[in-house]
Amino acid sequence: MIFFILVSVLFSINFKYEVGDWFTLSNPKSINSITSTNDEIIFSSENGVFKYNMLTSSFNFDEEYLREFDNQKSIIVFYDEYRDYLWYLTDEGLNYKPRISSFWSKINFYELNTATYRSIINIGSDFNYIYLDVGSTYLILNPFTGRLIENQDIAININDINWSNQSNYQFTNIDLTRFNSFENLDVISNNLIRSDGVNLNITAIFKDKYHDFWIGTDRGEVFYCDSKMNTISKIKSIPIMTDINISYYDDFGNWWFSSNDNVLVNEKISIGGELVFFSRWIEEDNRWLNYTNRNFKHIFSSDITSFYRIDNWLYIGTKKGLVVYDLNSQDSLLIDQKKGLLSNIINEINYFSNNIYIATNSGINVLSTFGNILLSVDELNFFDNINIYSFFLDTESILIASELGLYEYIFKKNKVIQITETKYQNVFTNKDNDLILSRRKKIFKSSNDDYELLINLNRIKNTCYVDNFLWVNSVNNAILFNLNNNKSTIYNQSDGIVGNIINHIGCDESWVWFSTNKGVTMYNWSKYHNNEK
Repeated sequence: MIFFILVSVLFSINFKYEVGDWFTLSNPKSINSITSTNDEIIFSSENGVFKYNMLTSSFNFDEEYLREFDNQKSIIVFYDEYRDYLWYLTDEGLNYKPRISSFWSKINFYELNTATYRSIINIGSDFNYIYLDVGSTYLILNPFTGRLIENQDIAININDINWSNQSNYQFTNIDLTRFNSFENLDVISNNLIRSDGVNLNITAIFKDKYHDFWIGTDRGEVFYCDSKMNTISKIKSIPIMTDINISYYDDFGNWWFSSNDNVLVNEKISIGGELVFFSRWIEEDNRWLNYTNRNFKHIFSSDITSFYRIDNWLYIGTKKGLVVYDLNSQDSLLIDQKKGLLSNIINEINYFSNNIYIATNSGINVLSTFGNILLSVDELNFFDNINIYSFFLDTESILIASELGLYEYIFKKNKVIQITETKYQNVFTNKDNDLILSRRKKIFKSSNDDYELLINLNRIKNTCYVDNFLWVNSVNNAILFNLNNNKSTIYNQSDGIVGNIINHIGCDESWVWFSTNKGVTMYNWSKYHNNEK
């Protein structure tokens, strides 16, 4: 059966998801406003809505706002504690709902006698009403229906109104410079913090029910001020990267990320700052570590094409050579053309039987993990000066997708066999030992030299195969293709994928992860597709 996918299809949510099915890691970027419920601090930011749980100390992206307000600009979020309602201003309207409800009501700007969200400076409430600060006056709303109160001559006591706090509502009765830090940060003023040598502009200050302060900045960094101890500390469960290029999950429960962002950090031993090369998330501890390119400043995070971890060694394929990183000593080694690599441009790395196989745009190198030295494999010299797109490894051989066509290298025989002259970017074998082949717009299944077209797209960026399912990255959406029954499911932002550009897809038997221009989203796909296996 031939299955064609049209990217012009109108997408909708695939399932009724539960909490925990989707999970996103992202930096908020500039914080627009801060509010709080009983146990959560809520941040509206350039990158969406985020929540900090005060009980678990976890900082998470809120997928609910993504699904409901797909591609809308996040302006202000406000919690009305008197009625347990949430209010949310976007560039397309003012929205509200009971906090425990799943359904939002929308107020169009014309119903507020205004043409744009820019007229609304802030949202607040008291025991009686919702208030919109529109600069020269206040609009008063019914807190349950959202209707504009016709009698706007109601006496307003500004001191009784609780507001969502942002840059336009700086506190004038506090001095943030009184808070001291045991970390490498200084409060310069109510407008500026210097953290790890980097100046951060304060964009929002919020006082919670414990009379402590939360500070949002223009780079997504969030700080907590303990008013009893007079101390300030940085929330460390926030990733520093936003535009994630590659995500890799190792066998030790650690995540590794590269980014298209140029994120600057300044450590004590560095003058002028350094760029983050890659980040590490230790999931169990919810702890982030950032590694700079101190030794190889000409290699950027965006140059990274692949990761592979073996024990305490991290192998990093880049467009400028192979970086071998010792996680214990934090020493690093660069293997490039000067040291025998066929090309500095590495498309993929993979591991089998104590060797790292390196696909470059000029052939295949093999690196022994014993001493990290390059080996000479005469049979693979056949691919010298040939662009190697990708590998697929099993216990007996490697399938090699190259500009010469598709080949198989059999380990025991030390022999290279051509399968076809046709060029493919990715190759897999399914449970029936059929070949699954992809190129720029199409995916085929090959069995006994018969080729069956499975998918036709405008663009295929990368694919991930697991358990007879194929995840396909089509840049603006992702397709799960079931090779058991040729059924497909299209996923995008309406389901929970953050961002509108998918840079890379990775997967295992239970989860799939999407590296996007606004963070990395993880989805428990097997929960909804187990019945299709």
